[in-house]
Amino acid sequence: MMGVNDTVRPGGRKLRFGGLRQIGALVLLAMFVLNAPSARAARPDADAAQAFIGGLADDASKALRGEGSLSEREAKLRSLLRKGFAIDLIAQVALGKHWRRVSATERDDYTTEFGEFLLRTYASRLGGFDREAFEVGEAVARGKRDVIVQTRIRQAGNAPAIKAGWRIRQVNGELRIIDIVVEGVSMVLNQRQEFAQIVRTRGMSALIEMLRARTQRAPIEGPKD
Repeated sequence: MMGVNDTVRPGGRKLRFGGLRQIGALVLLAMFVLNAPSARAARPDADAAQAFIGGLADDASKALRGEGSLSEREAKLRSLLRKGFAIDLIAQVALGKHWRRVSATERDDYTTEFGEFLLRTYASRLGGFDREAFEVGEAVARGKRDVIVQTRIRQAGNAPAIKAGWRIRQVNGELRIIDIVVEGVSMVLNQRQEFAQIVRTRGMSALIEMLRARTQRAPIEGPKD
């Protein structure tokens, strides 16, 4: 079974996300299809979208290097990520067609656990984030509502830079991240595959319990000097 650190590339080969600690520092994840359900809104301005991603990176770095215990700093980062990602919308898209097939109570429980899972998973990896290595590139319009902001993360030595596209949309009048695409692979749609398999074979309650268990197991990592 695929986990949060795996995705499937064309041809069936797995791509490991565990090494992408820089991306995990900011993310979600994640997730999105062009016709995902949400209120219609104008496409974000390209400059505003670039500034949004750059500002999120700045704030994450400040929170990581700020005062307080490791758990206190992680709590600040989780709060920051919660404001940066459209968690409810991402949760719905990650569940796919099953969203309409489960009860309202199951949807509420799932959305709560998914949000905690998402935030704890990525906030716990912020120890590897280096703001100076994170470069914000061009913003490209995608569809009628979205902009994808390209970023590049330099790595030490001769390792190739990590390239990622951050899909931005206006949600309730605010800019929010709705997906991250790494090497052409949507993190949201990857998670959707795993969730669909669990719901089909074991039921919705099993998915909720799995998310809860993963949240509890997620380690907390401090900043790297």
